[in-house]
Amino acid sequence: MGEQIKTTIGELYDNSTIRFYQNNSPKEFREILKIFDTENLLDSFDEYSMSWKQTLINLSSKFGGIENLYNRIFTTYKINYNTFRLYFDKNSQTRFPRVKTLEAIRIFCLNNGYTDELIVSEFEKFKVYSKRDHSIRQQAGKILGNDLLDYIASDKTEVSDSLGKLSKNILDKLTDTIQEKIVIRKTLLDE
Repeated sequence: MGEQIKTTIGELYDNSTIRFYQNNSPKEFREILKIFDTENLLDSFDEYSMSWKQTLINLSSKFGGIENLYNRIFTTYKINYNTFRLYFDKNSQTRFPRVKTLEAIRIFCLNNGYTDELIVSEFEKFKVYSKRDHSIRQQAGKILGNDLLDYIASDKTEVSDSLGKLSKNILDKLTDTIQEKIVIRKTLLDE
């Protein structure tokens, strides 16, 4: 095996081999999230994440569809329409949008009599859960981007403290998700 280094895309060269984690197993990813979920809040995060999306679905049916709802919610603070449209896509992975986006949805609900929506009645929790969910996912990403790749590079001998908290079965499944590709040609594009 050749020399193994951590590098950036800019430092890659032709014919180098790269390894990366590709999340194709939500169940195993959730096991990693549990490591950092010291307060057992993952289920609450899921509930609140689904809640604001369901609120938008309900509102879109009452206010003439997605585009009309978008135009009514985002009058001063704007987000990209395609971003908003993805909130309705069942395959979209958006857990929580930015707090300002949640705030715009909350204000719209308040102004239109939807005061029983969770995003209105529990808005402070939305802010806390959004931040904690993001933090936990970043920590899990670090494990997958660093620790797991180091584990592979060491021929599965260097097990970090975080990886050590996973069962062998989960670790093996995660290891199987590591992709290896060879850079054929590096082409830099100017924007």
